[in-house]
Amino acid sequence: MREIIDHKARLDVPKEQQQRALLILHALVQEAIRRNWTVTANPSTFRSDPWTDRRTRVSPGADLFTIDAGDKPVAIRLRMRQKRVDHELTEKEIADQKRYRWSFAPKYDFVQTERMRLEIRESSSNAYVVEDTAATRIEDKLIRAVERIAEASVKERELVERRRQRDIEIAEERRQAEILRQRAERYSSWFETLDQLRSNVIRHRELADTVARLRQAVELRDPDGENFDALGEYLAWSEQHLEESDPLRKIALPSGERPDLSYEEWREWSRRNPSNLHRPFVNYRQTGNAW
Repeated sequence: MREIIDHKARLDVPKEQQQRALLILHALVQEAIRRNWTVTANPSTFRSDPWTDRRTRVSPGADLFTIDAGDKPVAIRLRMRQKRVDHELTEKEIADQKRYRWSFAPKYDFVQTERMRLEIRESSSNAYVVEDTAATRIEDKLIRAVERIAEASVKERELVERRRQRDIEIAEERRQAEILRQRAERYSSWFETLDQLRSNVIRHRELADTVARLRQAVELRDPDGENFDALGEYLAWSEQHLEESDPLRKIALPSGERPDLSYEEWREWSRRNPSNLHRPFVNYRQTGNAW
């Protein structure tokens, strides 16, 4: 309050209303202190002229001080209510119109009324106003301002709690998504192993057909013909290779526990997360590959 008393120009009220404004602000500050709230001044600053060392007071703005009921400081402003009136052209504006046929004069002016208004500002766009009316004065309704200050902290606590709960929900959603990703990747790993076995079986089947045709070709050859013995050796090696390379003879098993997702669940996860797959999803029912 000392700052405002020493610099009454910060009160946006007529000089004859300054004492009343100070009493209103003093009552509000005293009630805040009585409730153990925090009152923080918004003091002016001083700027020194580099040439003359003359100090000039610089106003910090319309906020006189802040009151914090625990969790949300609110700014306090006090000014006269304004009304809009039609702008009356000045002599210069009239002269400009006559000389240049145009003028930048505003259409309306805003002038102070005789009614004072107390603003409780939670933000630049959210303010609660207590003002004089024809029947009541701010002093009669000051308790409303106090209640609004308390309500601001209550709302802030509720907002913080909602954010905290939302953070918990988001963390749980991420945890569940990570668990599902691990389950889906385990299914993908087992599927890839099975798919590789399918490819190996098909390739081995084709190799078996080739060896069978080689056997028929050798049987049709003249035993006394050229390279017959070499062909026999090659056929014997081919049959041995065919037997030893049978993919079903030694099956590589995937690592990890058996997947607990169903095929439909895995396919739906794969559809929603194509970038997380190790390999493109193949619909064998559509491609016609039977295995």
